[in-house]
Amino acid sequence: MLVHAVGHAVYPAEMLGAWPDDGRGTRMVFITQGWSDAFFAQVRDGARALVSA
Repeated sequence: MLVHAVGHAVYPAEMLGAWPDDGRGTRMVFITQGWSDAFFAQVRDGARALVSA
């Protein structure tokens, strides 16, 4: 599943027809501007906690 969120807009999820490569793990990509390292660490750690719950 692919989810795009830009600014305040979250676009409908798309189901991918195939894996893009051999890696089958979850990937989250953040493209940010103005986030401190500490804030990003909080977001990252919160996302990890949700995935492992």
